[in-house]
Amino acid sequence: MRLKHIIAIVIAVVALNLVLLPVSCRFDLTSDHRYTLSPTTIDMLHHLSDHKHDRQPLVATLLLTGELNSGFLRLEQATRDLLSDMSRQADIRLETIDPLELSDKEMDKLNRQLLAYGFRPTQIYETSRRGQNKQTLVYPFLLLSSGQQSVMVQLLQNNPVLSGADNLNNSIAALEYQVAMGINRLYTTQREKICFLEGHGELAEHETYDLQQTLARYFDVYFGSLNNDVHCLDSFKCVIVASPEQPFTEADKYILDQYVMRGGKILWALNGVRFSEDILSTEGYTPVIPLDLNLQDMLFRYGVRINPTLLTDLQCLSIEVDISPDPTQPHIVPMPWAYSPLCLTSAESSISKDVMQVNTTFCSTIDLVGNSEQLTQKVLLASSNASHVISTPAEVDLSEVQFDENYYHDAFVPVAAVVEGEFSSLFRFRSQPKEISSNEQPLSEGYSKQVFLACGSALANEWQQGQPLPLGYDRLTHRQWGNRDFLLNAVLYLTDDNGLIQLRQKSITLRMLNNKAVNNYLRAAQLATILVPLILLALLGLSIACLRQLRQRKITNHK
Repeated sequence: MRLKHIIAIVIAVVALNLVLLPVSCRFDLTSDHRYTLSPTTIDMLHHLSDHKHDRQPLVATLLLTGELNSGFLRLEQATRDLLSDMSRQADIRLETIDPLELSDKEMDKLNRQLLAYGFRPTQIYETSRRGQNKQTLVYPFLLLSSGQQSVMVQLLQNNPVLSGADNLNNSIAALEYQVAMGINRLYTTQREKICFLEGHGELAEHETYDLQQTLARYFDVYFGSLNNDVHCLDSFKCVIVASPEQPFTEADKYILDQYVMRGGKILWALNGVRFSEDILSTEGYTPVIPLDLNLQDMLFRYGVRINPTLLTDLQCLSIEVDISPDPTQPHIVPMPWAYSPLCLTSAESSISKDVMQVNTTFCSTIDLVGNSEQLTQKVLLASSNASHVISTPAEVDLSEVQFDENYYHDAFVPVAAVVEGEFSSLFRFRSQPKEISSNEQPLSEGYSKQVFLACGSALANEWQQGQPLPLGYDRLTHRQWGNRDFLLNAVLYLTDDNGLIQLRQKSITLRMLNNKAVNNYLRAAQLATILVPLILLALLGLSIACLRQLRQRKITNHK
């Protein structure tokens, strides 16, 4: 091959690279389709593109940049790739900001902006192979803005129970959902309304303060009681029944039933038993009796039964107990409290997937009943494999808590479930309650979604020194459990009409290297990486030289 041919080939390759440089193209050959946008996301982006003349362009500002370790570099690159894929479907402009290079004034403004969204930067503690400790401040956030509107998206899913590699892997798997939900929130012009039901001894407003603040990012939150108007709930996308203590009348049940038949969604958080925390704290014991809310017939028709039982579990929170025999010299120590189970979350539903355990107190159990082919039932929360179900009436005594492992012989008892499909009305063959002033014929069936949780305390936040504590926060261990994420996902699932919440089901298989093998064969791998290419190059050169000699001999012999 002549020199001019080689130069021509080099020029052609360089020109082709320059032409294709602005073009980004990927082929997804993975079995889990990790690099492919879902049809739901594509439809949403196409909708934005169709109305681009009515909106300001979308600017995505990535704060996760700068000097990052390998795990966060993967998350950063995955975010860039996702936004690149989305930009092919809609006008999305990517910008980057390294927070660590900002001035003090700009950094203070950024931190105040993050606090307004309830976010904080993440502290990363690492140890190098030489044993040196390193502390890094990371900002795993994406700011989506359009005109004067902005939404902050948290990219890191931080579950303290999981390893750092698992958390980063789950974060990459959840990227499409987080960004798509952020874009949807940014361009939502009319917010849906949800209602906390009152009038039956439900949790007070201050007890659900943190849940209200969490839901207020997505919805307009109201409180209200039922009246005799069968359509009084129609303006609400979802209704939350938070730990009622007084029975529902037939008129109340009729209004709720017809609301479901018209497509309304309900999150039920119901206690199966009645107890007194005040008596327990003062006397050291409390009676526990079944709680009759006059809802069992309606819930049974919907495919669920809340049992009048009490769940105990070895996987539980702790409480402070005075073990001193002298009341004048108290000695307070934390002890496991089996009546506060930490319920396991199911990976089979987008509501509970990758959510930490949910803490509960005086929790009951749920049975999924009926065999209707029109309803789909999924368990969301369950006890651990070392639990025990107590029938009521019973008595809870602080001095008689069982710690014998043989006592906890029940396993994975359902505590929460979601039911979806064509529900049959409780009043299908019943007359309309006389309190209802309506001449309409009651609906006999309708499509809806409902979530049932057999514990009202899971929705309640505690208060300390006049300030509300985060929902699911344990004051003794200073750990944040998954109550807030679980309930938010439940409401988003119930109110989701476009299927974005289903993106949480996306998962990526984590294929980890064997660190022990890597350390044992590190030197050999380094030598092989350096020497093998050189040896192959030498063999290639030797082969070319031999071919040239053979060719020269053939030419000489021919002459």
